Amino acid sequence: MYSDAISKISNQSFLFDLIKHDGCPAIRKLTDQKLLADIANDRTSSFRMEAAMKLNNQNLLADIALTDKNEHVRFDAINNLNDQNLLVVIAKKAKDWSTSHGAIKKITDQKTLLDIAKNAKSDDARKQAVENLTEQVILIDVAKNFEDVNLRKIAVGLLTDQAILVDLAVNDKARPIRKIAVEKLTDKDLLIDIIKNEKIEIVRDAAIERLAKLNQKR
Repeated sequence: MYSDAISKISNQSFLFDLIKHDGCPAIRKLTDQKLLADIANDRTSSFRMEAAMKLNNQNLLADIALTDKNEHVRFDAINNLNDQNLLVVIAKKAKDWSTSHGAIKKITDQKTLLDIAKNAKSDDARKQAVENLTEQVILIDVAKNFEDVNLRKIAVGLLTDQAILVDLAVNDKARPIRKIAVEKLTDKDLLIDIIKNEKIEIVRDAAIERLAKLNQKR
């Protein structure tokens, strides 16, 4: 009966008062963005998640995503965010993995992802940004020019350009990078040459395994 009565109420201020004082499910009927913002910012309210889910003020949602102590409230705020610039800010500044992860998932621009990979505070955020890259030119930039070997390894694993992979396999100074590049080579003659002449064991072993796999595909 109580919920039936609430369903008939349209006055937003009255609904707001019910939520604030009675803790009732009137939040479902509340649409006024200013009042929803008041609830979302009220750290004592048990309806903050519901309020965040109904907000569309992008700046407020971004603030909630960065500052709220409740992970679920932050998650709901990010789900309602679509402003790419604000998502980038969150991806770079968020201190926890779940928040930066949620923001990066919604970013599609490749140059923006590259910027996050370079500048995000979180190691996990930078890693996810590289994992989400698809453009070969940008992946080549990461694979060749980044200082972080772990990020370079991810980029090399996503490369398809054989000329670049050959260059990395033969000439790169980092052994892990050479190993991953070798694992993606298709030139059997080059692999045989690496097997015969390479002094670094992990690179040589990678060439042996790669050649064996290619021969199995006959």
